[in-house]
Amino acid sequence: MKRFWLGCVVGAVLLTGCNEPEKSEAQGMQMRATQPSMDQITYGLLGPGPANYHGMDKLPTYRHRGQENTTGTSFRTMDANRQTMGDDQVTLRGVVEDSPFQPGMVIIMGSHAWINLTVPEDMDEDEKKKEMKALRQEFKRQIPRYQIHINENDQNS
Repeated sequence: MKRFWLGCVVGAVLLTGCNEPEKSEAQGMQMRATQPSMDQITYGLLGPGPANYHGMDKLPTYRHRGQENTTGTSFRTMDANRQTMGDDQVTLRGVVEDSPFQPGMVIIMGSHAWINLTVPEDMDEDEKKKEMKALRQEFKRQIPRYQIHINENDQNS
């Protein structure tokens, strides 16, 4: 047991003797062989707290030089208006409201949009096909990023 503790003490002495205190870095600031300033000492002892608010702006700043999100949904500025799925639902519902059909629920999942609509009872099949074709073209014109699936509801339900 004495050999174990003697080995630990010798190992600790050897490890502490291998470092070079003249070239150490603390808090990202290189310490010089000369006398450190009072700001460096208080920052090292107390850290970035209320006692060191006067020196916080002197710390080096780092800029991220990696990839930045520059897509339309980027939140680089908080005051810009952004297109959301809620806006897309309102647009899809508005297209149906401008047609002779009655709009129902609009569901968006990924690149697919399901639109429920009600066909009027007095509309015949040829007119319905013509209006459906015009409705699909309007969907493609206004929001081309979605694959539109139209579900027809019965007037009675």
